[in-house]
Amino acid sequence: MDSAPKSILVFRGGALGDVLLAGPALVQLRRAFPSAKMTVVARTAYAELLADTLKPVQCLELGSSRFSPVFLEGADLPDRLAGFVKSFDLVVSWLGPREAPFARNLLRAGAGCVLAAASFPQPDASAHAGDYLADTLSSLHMSSKPDALELTLPAYNAQTCDRLLADCGVKVTEPLLAVHPGSGGLKKCWPTERFVNVARRVAEQRGMQVLWLVGPAEIEQTERF
Repeated sequence: MDSAPKSILVFRGGALGDVLLAGPALVQLRRAFPSAKMTVVARTAYAELLADTLKPVQCLELGSSRFSPVFLEGADLPDRLAGFVKSFDLVVSWLGPREAPFARNLLRAGAGCVLAAASFPQPDASAHAGDYLADTLSSLHMSSKPDALELTLPAYNAQTCDRLLADCGVKVTEPLLAVHPGSGGLKKCWPTERFVNVARRVAEQRGMQVLWLVGPAEIEQTERF
């Protein structure tokens, strides 16, 4: 881009982990362009966890029918949606490369600068997904490098977390390591034994409590730890 964008639109799909993996890249964008208007289109239940960290930012629901036409091959976007897309100086789409239907529709709608990339690195790539997403922004020549994501939660969210943790027997005044050993598919999971070894080592070295986050997708793994 010839000049700093005054408005940035970001599309990110996936569930909670996918949105959080994009966090460092989004923070990098915010730091590079602190005065830009930023809008993130994702699952709002997840994207809003980043709201205080990225503020000011607007979070819109990707699953809304409003954005459905962008996913269709060769779609002519409604005037209102096309106007919305064109109103941004920079559009970042992590929903497929430039040749994918989503990015092509954005370009056909008149979006100016579109940075489009696959949601994740290639299966044989060694880069962490968070680093990969940050690298897709390299053409913006941002000076800062992405840091580990630090979430700033609104007070009401923090209070809710404290209450839920206390109900699980966690001492909320002491350091806590929360570990989620699963994902949407077993093939993407790191071996559970490694999670256990890392958690044990960190807990011993840092004097931290360990909380395992296990849901329906991890039921098959629970007996292993």
